[in-house]
Amino acid sequence: MAQSVIALQSNSASQAADLTSLATYRLGAQAGSTSLLAITDTITPKTPPRTYANTNDAKAALVAGEIDPLVVDIPTGFHITETELPQSVIVGQFPRPNAVTEFFSLVLEKNSPLTACVSAAVDSLYADGTLEALATEWITDTADAPILE
Repeated sequence: MAQSVIALQSNSASQAADLTSLATYRLGAQAGSTSLLAITDTITPKTPPRTYANTNDAKAALVAGEIDPLVVDIPTGFHITETELPQSVIVGQFPRPNAVTEFFSLVLEKNSPLTACVSAAVDSLYADGTLEALATEWITDTADAPILE
C-alpha cells in the first residue's frame, strides 16, 4: 500500500509535483509509523519531520499550520480528504513498491484451522500480481492521486 501526502488546499505544499520539492516543507506524520519512515527514507527533508502521538494529533497540526503536508497511508489520506478535512487534498502518492510499502492482511481467530489455507491463498494472489492489480484499481487509481517521483 502506498503512502500519500496530504495538504490544505491553501498551503503551497498542495502544489508539489515531486518528492524532492516536498523536502523544503515542514512535514509531519504519526510517530513510529511507516509514514514517518517514508518521510525520512524517501523525502529526506531539510528539517526533521514533526511527529505526533496519533493521526488525529497530526491532522490537528495540519489544520493549525504547524506542518505543511502530512504523510499517511493512502486509504487514510482518502478518508481524511473526503470526510474529515474537506479543505485538504491528496498532493500525491509515493511510488510503489519502496522500502516502506505497507501490505494488507487478514485477521483470523488465534490458531484458526483456516490460517494455512488463507495464507496460501493470499501468497498466491500476491505472487501472481492479483493483489497489486486490485490495490491499483480500487485504491491508488480511484482518486487520481499522482505518483510523486
